[in-house]
Amino acid sequence: VLAREPLMLSLPAPVTVIGNLHGDPHALMFFLKNFTSFEMLAYTASPLLFLGDLVDYGPASVEVAALVLALKVLSPERIFILRGNHESPECNGSVAKHGSECLRAQCQARFGAATGDRVHRTLNSTFAKLPLAAEIDKRIFCAHCGLPRPLTGDFADCLRLLRSPEFGRRVDW
Repeated sequence: VLAREPLMLSLPAPVTVIGNLHGDPHALMFFLKNFTSFEMLAYTASPLLFLGDLVDYGPASVEVAALVLALKVLSPERIFILRGNHESPECNGSVAKHGSECLRAQCQARFGAATGDRVHRTLNSTFAKLPLAAEIDKRIFCAHCGLPRPLTGDFADCLRLLRSPEFGRRVDW
């Protein structure tokens, strides 16, 4: 499902945009209860666009990531997920920096060291396939933290580059 999506999504309005969840299951459930109809995506007025940072800091990073990714598989035309900076092993694997709140530590706590590291690698391999940005009606630009630093030129040039099918290679961690 994720491998078929471009690095920059082009979505028609309306879209419900959801910011950082950071492993907070209560925030995720709030959005699902309040922005889906009858708690079913098929009857929801607009697709959901998650702006990244599904994991780290909160107590349930594994569960939040698993549920959002499962929703994407079940409803690929209604759920869209962008990659945030916490969807990288450099960030979500830093036990020294984030302690027990990082995704890697949570994976190890739930599944043991060896299996937890394998789950962590698998999640990051999946995250590496997530798009980096989205545009809604070619008028609203959405990204987790803005445009990447290596991009130079005016904003229109940056958008042309992001829209290009040749832009970037997906990295498999």
